[in-house]
Amino acid sequence: MSMKTENCIKCGNCTSQCVFLDKYHLDLSDMEARNDELSYECFLCGKCTEACPQGIDGRELMLDIRKSLIKANKVKLKRFRSIVGEKKNYIFKNYSGGRSQIALFPGCNFPSFFPKATVQIANIFKEKLGAGIIFDCCGKPISELGMEAEEKRIIDNINTRLKALGVKELITMCPNCYYFLRDKLDVEVKDIYSKLRECGIEAELPSGEYDVFMPCPDRNEKKLLTAIKSLSGESVQFKLVEDVQCCGLGGLAKCTETASADLLMQRLKDKGLEDIYTYCATCCGNFGRSGIHNPKHLLLEMLNIKEQMPKGAASLFNRAAFKFKRL
Repeated sequence: MSMKTENCIKCGNCTSQCVFLDKYHLDLSDMEARNDELSYECFLCGKCTEACPQGIDGRELMLDIRKSLIKANKVKLKRFRSIVGEKKNYIFKNYSGGRSQIALFPGCNFPSFFPKATVQIANIFKEKLGAGIIFDCCGKPISELGMEAEEKRIIDNINTRLKALGVKELITMCPNCYYFLRDKLDVEVKDIYSKLRECGIEAELPSGEYDVFMPCPDRNEKKLLTAIKSLSGESVQFKLVEDVQCCGLGGLAKCTETASADLLMQRLKDKGLEDIYTYCATCCGNFGRSGIHNPKHLLLEMLNIKEQMPKGAASLFNRAAFKFKRL
């Protein structure tokens, strides 16, 4: 057993918080001992780390296992061929509107599920700040497969393009993009909620109580959630959904652990919430596909933008369309 789990006390807390570990009757130290492809069943949501009294970082452990398997050529990547095919060299990238010192970075899924809102938000920031807009994948899906060399190439490519365009500040609309890119790029990376407050764009939620599903990357720091709260004031109260560990798409485990991913969405559905709010387009899209009643993206609510999420393959066509848009 390596240094990562040597302090494990076999308390079972991680297992009790994770549908994947529970299904296979494992804890984090068991996973490290196995060091095999079962690591690709993990949602990389971080719930195990939250529950661990010893502070073992389960997400880091699983990523390290995946990286070692990729290096040893022991992974059947055909299970992820659609993801690798699209994201390894993002086929829908578009930097034509990015020649500005400030640029929006919507990521992959926000334009997929909210194409009209993407255009409206781009126009708001263009009018207020002269901001441009860039369409690319941040590289997190490839990183989470353990493909280190390809991840580095993606980041290097983004840095090169941003430098050529003269971009000094990148505003991310996706929590995954924000946390993944903020320490990797040569430019300043800001989340859109902090930027809305900074530049005085009116964006606040109507008074009331909101059932909010937090995206996995923001659970630890809660930086984006704090920014959203600060925009909305004390008249807005959030009830956090904390007993559903992930939307089911984390860690690309939907490809390998479909039954557990579906179970997570069934648990959310069983709550019977009148509305469910999130600030991650990936979560929002999966809620809609999974039959969750009335999922809503907080950013659209804050900017008073009305848009219904597409059904079926329309989200893919929306994403593809932005490859050719000039905003």
